[in-house]
Amino acid sequence: MANLIALRRPPVTAPSEGLRLSENEFWGKQLLRAIGSQQLKIAEQTAFWGTVATAAIAAVSQQTMVAIPLSLCCGLSLINRLRFEEILQQRLATTTVEIAAVSTRENRLDAMAISSIQERVLTLEKAQLQGQITQLQQWAIDLDDRADELGDRTQKLDEMQQQLAALKRLTSVPAKTGRGRVAIFIDGANLFYAIGELGIRIDYTKFLKYLVGDDTLFRAIYYTGVEAADEKQRGFLLWMRHHGFRVVSKPVLQRPDGSKKANLDVEMAMDIVSLAGQYDTVVLVGGDGDLACALHKVSDCRARVEVVSLRSMTSEALIDVADSYVDLEEIKGKICKV
Repeated sequence: MANLIALRRPPVTAPSEGLRLSENEFWGKQLLRAIGSQQLKIAEQTAFWGTVATAAIAAVSQQTMVAIPLSLCCGLSLINRLRFEEILQQRLATTTVEIAAVSTRENRLDAMAISSIQERVLTLEKAQLQGQITQLQQWAIDLDDRADELGDRTQKLDEMQQQLAALKRLTSVPAKTGRGRVAIFIDGANLFYAIGELGIRIDYTKFLKYLVGDDTLFRAIYYTGVEAADEKQRGFLLWMRHHGFRVVSKPVLQRPDGSKKANLDVEMAMDIVSLAGQYDTVVLVGGDGDLACALHKVSDCRARVEVVSLRSMTSEALIDVADSYVDLEEIKGKICKV
């Protein structure tokens, strides 16, 4: 009988590539390697030819009953081994396909998870961005509303200021006597140059009557600089004192450049303010803007402010504070000498 060769599966330590494979696939490959090894093939061939030789010897010695079963066993063993190897190959192929399918599913799941996470992040960022845009839009609407509200308040404030100014003008004149007591302050130098521009001679009696109107004269003061050697001016000032005017004068000073000047703005401002409360209407005949402060002061004391002067020689500050402004050019026909 043929010698039987017992094969054992040698202990094999899984290499590093086994870490990336499933356990079934790894041991399947190791089994195929053991089955397909050169040692197994030599053993099978030795067993087969030994069986054939034994069968021949048995046939020669006429022991066929022994040779036939032994040959049949070896043949069946060889067929079973081939069949087993084929089954292992099929199982290995099936396992490989299943592993590939599982790997594909895992990759798909990973891709789906990553895609889902990205979608969630994008959705969250989009929601946050939309919320910020909505908040900015709401802030813009609130700013527009506040701007409109501020514009309405500004407009109302302007209207109230206009109404207050109108009320102030109405209440600055006593109701019983119209303009009430009228105080007149005349800048002689300004008036002198103004009538020179107009080319007229003033009738001061007509002029005083025009300035007072139908109201009561409180005081008319004429401010001028005087030269001691000017007899004509001295006679004029004497006439003014006898016809309803008070005269405030100071000597004319000659400047280094040859010009002459007698500035009485300080005296006029002091008189305008100090007499406030004793008159109801102040009439300034002059155009010097330095007197605007004094007029503001008496206006705050509810006095009516009127300015009379030539437009080209009148400061805008005086016109702004005045309740009434009269251009000398418009009234020259009423105040000039015939």
